[in-house]
Amino acid sequence: MDGQNFVPLWHPRTSLLGSDAVSLDAEAFISFPITGTFLGSSTLGGTIGEWAGILGAGPGS
Repeated sequence: MDGQNFVPLWHPRTSLLGSDAVSLDAEAFISFPITGTFLGSSTLGGTIGEWAGILGAGPGS
């Protein structure tokens, strides 16, 4: 979720890897790169994700 914007995707298995390339900037404050890899899930029959059934659950609903 980013403010009033959200994407209703569900990825039950995700690998996250942080980077040591942290940077500080007076305008952007701080940047901490994270790489995400979607992994297959037996919960979803081996696929990597699906649209979640939460379309009415976002901000303003």
